[in-house]
Order: sequence, then C-alpha cells, then structure tokens
Amino acid sequence: MRFAVYVAVAWAVLGTTQSAAAPSVYFDRCIDAHTTNSDWAVCSNQEIARQEADLAAAWKAAYAAMKRLGCPAVHDLADHTA
Repeated sequence: MRFAVYVAVAWAVLGTTQSAAAPSVYFDRCIDAHTTNSDWAVCSNQEIARQEADLAAAWKAAYAAMKRLGCPAVHDLADHTA
C-alpha cells in the first residue's frame, strides 16, 4: 500500500512538469524565426537547457515528497544524487 502512495506522489509531481516529448513554445518560436542550421542549433541547445531544468525541478520535488513520506528507498537514492 505504501508503495502505491509513493508511486502516486511521484506521478503527481512528474505529471505537473512539461512533457519531454513536447518541445516548448519557445523552441517552436525560435525554430520558426530562424533559417540556418547554426541558428537551429542554438534553439536546440536552449531547449535542452529548459528540459534539463524542468527534469531537475521534478526530481527535487519527487525526492522531497518521498523523503517526507518516509520512503525507504530515499536512502538508496541519496547515494545517486550526490
């Protein structure tokens, strides 16, 4: 039962972030505004930075929620977050 709670918390936290499969509106606007490969590379690098920031924020929120709930796996996960 507790595992289901952990999964529900993680799903709720991760579900509130932008989908990695969908580029941001900023990416689409950037691509539409430019015509060269080098400009598109800049757009892509900016999008990667946005996606990485969203992922990091989602991970921090999920980790904090699991820690508050006393999830036993938090101790194992802490080894991988350092």
